[in-house]
Amino acid sequence: MDQTHINSVKDWFQERVVYPNEHYPNYFDVLVLDDERKHYLHIFTGWRDGRYFYDTLLHIAIEGGQIVVYENNTDVSVEEKLANYEIDADQIVAREMLMGVL
Repeated sequence: MDQTHINSVKDWFQERVVYPNEHYPNYFDVLVLDDERKHYLHIFTGWRDGRYFYDTLLHIAIEGGQIVVYENNTDVSVEEKLANYEIDADQIVAREMLMGVL
């Protein structure tokens, strides 16, 4: 099950990223795909008004056979997007739901 989740999350992340971004030439999408620790991040970084910025758009991990959403700073529903990869919504949990469990 974990490998299916890993492949689905990685495929979705790689589809999200646009290189280069024609609308924001000074901005860059960065993917961190850590298969050993099963953490996956989509980071948005670059220069705005002469200042460097760094934002985590998505941070997802695979833990205990579930997809754990640590951070979602997008308007995208993780459940809806991963449903396209045949991942059931009940296999996806928000970090807040695990606070007493971890």
